[in-house]
Amino acid sequence: MDYKELMSSEYVYFNIAARCKKHIFEILSQKAFDIALAKRSTIMNEENESNLSDFDAFSRLIERDKIGSFYLNYNIALPALKFPNYQGEPFVLALKLEEEIEFQSHQKSDLVFCLVFPDNDEVNACEILGYFREFLNQKDLAKQLRASSDVDEFMKVITLFSEKQRKSEQDLEVTEES
Repeated sequence: MDYKELMSSEYVYFNIAARCKKHIFEILSQKAFDIALAKRSTIMNEENESNLSDFDAFSRLIERDKIGSFYLNYNIALPALKFPNYQGEPFVLALKLEEEIEFQSHQKSDLVFCLVFPDNDEVNACEILGYFREFLNQKDLAKQLRASSDVDEFMKVITLFSEKQRKSEQDLEVTEES
């Protein structure tokens, strides 16, 4: 999987001042909604009227949070947002917070990645979420993302680790074929 297809430097936000997890959900909801509209994706109902708001996205994040944890190792959170009536391509938002906030009971996060999917894309959503969960669960990746000083550097780290992972997968395929 190529993370460049899902993540753009335009979707990475630095030095976000968040008070709590709920505040992060508010920020993610607004940004996800704005990006979906900027991508000119279809977010319409049958009457060709916009049928989604950032509040709907926020509500979806809160509902999903009640079901289970978004917390990964190394102080990384990975919420997923399924937009109703959204028919665009999946994308990933990233927030680098100014300070760690409690994301799960006694677990703090300062790096938050949010996967945004069409509501009816269950298979692709599960595959991408699993892949991203594995990708982000690397201590060195977290350390280098945290040390990045700007969005360009952040994306270089993502690209570097993505290329390493792709090479690793190719090497594994070659080994399995032998």
